Amino acid sequence: MTGNDNKERQGASVAGKTHTRIFIASSFELWEDRRSFHELIMEQNNAWYEQGVFLQVIGWEHFRDSVSPTRLQDEYNKAIRACDVFVLLFHSKVGQYSREEFEVAYAQFQATGKPLIYTYYKPADPAKAVSDDDRRSVEAFKQRLKDIGHFETRYENLQELQLKFLQQLYRLAKDGTISFSPPGGAPAAGASLPEITAIRADRGAVVINGPNTGSINTGQQTIVQTDGGAHIGGNVSIQGGHFIGRDHKPGSDE
Repeated sequence: MTGNDNKERQGASVAGKTHTRIFIASSFELWEDRRSFHELIMEQNNAWYEQGVFLQVIGWEHFRDSVSPTRLQDEYNKAIRACDVFVLLFHSKVGQYSREEFEVAYAQFQATGKPLIYTYYKPADPAKAVSDDDRRSVEAFKQRLKDIGHFETRYENLQELQLKFLQQLYRLAKDGTISFSPPGGAPAAGASLPEITAIRADRGAVVINGPNTGSINTGQQTIVQTDGGAHIGGNVSIQGGHFIGRDHKPGSDE
């Protein structure tokens, strides 16, 4: 299913679907991260749509730039108050509007229990020049999170961001926050959803976060008879660990 299919769905009626609105906030420096996040939600929407779930991403790029009777930021804030999930990404700075959007979401959460709030922090490259003002904005925001008993989730790259938020989506499905409506009145699928520990990173590659059992679909599968061993068709990249193995021919001790 293509992105165009998903766009058509967003323009169609969502009657009978659990409509979950996800607002994403960040500064423009994380544009690629926003795009990656949006792609993840579209893919998950395609996977869950037939089970009665409609996921919609909302952000400043979805609003028109035409003159508004009110401040355009007020339109964003209105959308935040109506959303179910609020996600804030921050990196080398927390801008004035990102901070305002967080405070709007937090005030709404205190008043109504929604939106659920998630914050994701991508540490700045130590070699990258960051102004004192930007550095202070990050420190001040982290302190604000500590003051309310919330701690940001760190991520290093786009794949890790996708994996960590996908894990949260599945937890929301498991606890019934996102509810399913299978055709024919079948039992909701939330209780049997798997725990996500890996996600496809690129063609033929995966990112694994923690212990993983079972199969991982990377988009391509090749069945190789190994007689009880393992076959790796491609490069192996190790970060923060070790890969230990040796070649072994069946029927020999080599």
